[in-house]
Amino acid sequence: MDVKVLVYTDNNQGASEDCVSWAVNALSQCFESIKQKGCCASYAVERTTAPQLLDGDWKQSTNLIVMPGGRDLPYVEALAGRGNHMIREFVSSGGSYLGLCAGGYYGSSEVEFEKDDPVMSVCGARELGFFPGKARGTILPGFQYENHEGAHPVLIKTSGPIVPSLDVNVYYNGGCEFVPGPDQPGNLYSVIASYQGLHSCITGHAIVGCSHGNGRVVLTGVHLEVDVATVTDLNLTRLISPIEQTEPSRKVLFEAIIKYLLGIEK
Repeated sequence: MDVKVLVYTDNNQGASEDCVSWAVNALSQCFESIKQKGCCASYAVERTTAPQLLDGDWKQSTNLIVMPGGRDLPYVEALAGRGNHMIREFVSSGGSYLGLCAGGYYGSSEVEFEKDDPVMSVCGARELGFFPGKARGTILPGFQYENHEGAHPVLIKTSGPIVPSLDVNVYYNGGCEFVPGPDQPGNLYSVIASYQGLHSCITGHAIVGCSHGNGRVVLTGVHLEVDVATVTDLNLTRLISPIEQTEPSRKVLFEAIIKYLLGIEK
């Protein structure tokens, strides 16, 4: 199997350069592991931009599109209408979508970010609508754009067929919980992981899987792609110890999700 993955970037307007680099590096490491197991013949992880997505040439040669962390509103501005229609059509035809943090918000039917903050509030419907509900955040205080001061280590627990019963400490910075709509049937999504040990008002999910036509979607409110061994920012050193303790499990979970999205069964 030959695999091609596109990671969205936009010159740091919406997609944070840190988040883009984390995604590219994590995917490359993941595919090296998958390739060593004989699950793919070759792979390519490439960056793509809104103009490149809008021309449509990518759809026939791509297996997975990744929307990284950052800000969701510039995604809306760049891809509204035609761009989002192409992404939905790509997934419906058998492609896959991975939304990481901002990309997770963006892949839901509705965003509710810092609803009561007069400066940071971002709320509204989203066209992709893969998750039939609300992406609501932040779930922990202190988030700041352009830095890591509000980042936290967060414990999640997996469930379901992809990776059952795995506890993983992961990097969190401004992400959401996925809250299904009150009238939405549960068969429209699956819970891949839930938040653990947080305050009782967190009722949504940390990572969800959705289907759209013949394709697959995974949305995550945490930065599952962050390998703390590559972190050089001194502001993140306080996060490294708890996350390192479950680093092997993080890699297992990330690889399992990528294999699920690509339909690699072994």
